[in-house]
Amino acid sequence: MRINTNSPNAQEAFDKAARYCCAEERCRSQVIEKLKQWNVPPEMTNGLLLGLENAGFLNENRYTELFVRSKVRQNNWGRYKITYALKAAGVNPDSIQHGLSLLDEQTYLDALNNVVRKAQRVIHESNPALKQKKIVQHAVSKGFETDLILHILHEEN
Repeated sequence: MRINTNSPNAQEAFDKAARYCCAEERCRSQVIEKLKQWNVPPEMTNGLLLGLENAGFLNENRYTELFVRSKVRQNNWGRYKITYALKAAGVNPDSIQHGLSLLDEQTYLDALNNVVRKAQRVIHESNPALKQKKIVQHAVSKGFETDLILHILHEEN
């Protein structure tokens, strides 16, 4: 990996950051970290971020919406795990709330069903109460709400 010791000028930094944002949706903290790696002076960072937002390259609400949808559909994550991951990435709490509010409830319940069904197949436990406890623990570790998990489990009985 080649490290550039010269800091880029503002237009070069903007163009490079715009290309970085075009490759996939990014949040502010990812762009800030990349600007640091590129040796962009800290006093230039806020102006670049504002320019990227105004040009439509950087949009935290859009990033959050995509993150929420993809984590539920592809990774079968629950709201808690998604919220934690977004907070860890430094995403604005209002953007997190916005992204979660757009989540389709049926898609969310389907993801929870997938998690529960898979756990039922893989967890081999002769004691039914212990098996249910392990299933609940697994689904909770995926970020789902306990009341929804128990509702799904009681629905099938």
